[in-house]
Amino acid sequence: MEGFGLVELRDELMSEPRTAAIFKVAPLSAPPAVTGDDADRRAMEWLVPSKPRRVLDLDRPQRIWEHDQTPGRSRPYIVAVFNLKGGVGKTTTTAAVAEILSAEYGKRVLLIDLDPQANLTTMMVGEPRAAELDSSGRTLAEVFAAGVGKRSAPDVRGLIERHVSAVPAVNSVDLLASSPKLIALQEELTSIAPAARTTILAHALAGALYDYEYVLLDCPPNLGAVTQNGLRLSDGYVIPTIPDIMSTYGIPPVQGHVRRLATTWGAPLEEVGVVVTKYRRSSAVHRTTLEALQANRTLPRLFPTRIPDSNQIAAAAAHTDFGSLRRKYGTGGQFLALRELTGDFLETTRITLAWGR
Repeated sequence: MEGFGLVELRDELMSEPRTAAIFKVAPLSAPPAVTGDDADRRAMEWLVPSKPRRVLDLDRPQRIWEHDQTPGRSRPYIVAVFNLKGGVGKTTTTAAVAEILSAEYGKRVLLIDLDPQANLTTMMVGEPRAAELDSSGRTLAEVFAAGVGKRSAPDVRGLIERHVSAVPAVNSVDLLASSPKLIALQEELTSIAPAARTTILAHALAGALYDYEYVLLDCPPNLGAVTQNGLRLSDGYVIPTIPDIMSTYGIPPVQGHVRRLATTWGAPLEEVGVVVTKYRRSSAVHRTTLEALQANRTLPRLFPTRIPDSNQIAAAAAHTDFGSLRRKYGTGGQFLALRELTGDFLETTRITLAWGR
């Protein structure tokens, strides 16, 4: 991490430019008047810069889901993952990062599947269990149905499926499952006042989020009411994209729209970065588009790791005990790329989202 100019605060990393919001520097008092033979010496001493006193200021922006601001209590990093284009590897990347955060870094992770297609749910628990959760009313649909019906939200801890990965080394990933019922519910959400329709998820999860260190939201490929609930809950967002024209053309409009939403909500929503997925080095289109992404300074940070286009990564969507994450995601360098991405994601969120801790 050399070069970031980091200081440590509450066991987390914070970049130097952000310390102004955390530390208040006491003004230096004027030098005392001196006379006599030591006047020159005292004058020279005053030219040597003294170390300013730093007073810790615990003020921080309160998130919509926080009921209190208990000093010293660290809240999770909450990151939404979405792209307006489907099929860009969003769900697989979300699952892989969560599983590696658990197995390699020992992090407690909550996955929230906001996509009515429920691909992340199926990947993490399998189709039979996903159907059971849906039929028994243990999905995210219950939260939004309560909001639409203006009822009290259900106990979210009772809806969360625990230890969802089939890989034995992953033992600290939980899931709030999705349901196809969200398709109809998204339409019904439009009947709710704008000020209330985007806060349903945040209010329902308020009591459960402190159980985790990372919360990752897999969002549908649109900016409808369900996705906005996810963004309103989040500290920042990541955009996975294939390096081609169809997958990347929507990134600037997304940036602009999210900025407007954040301004309306009065809460920061950081651009954590863009992840290049399904990359084929042999493709001239991929190489050219990647160069354009790297040169465009208006885009969010581009993660340096490229996730390769791989049949093994695609096959990882099956809910099967592969024995290890390396076997699940690919022994030909695919897993190593995902592990490198996860390490970079870990450090980037600690720096970019340091204000929220």
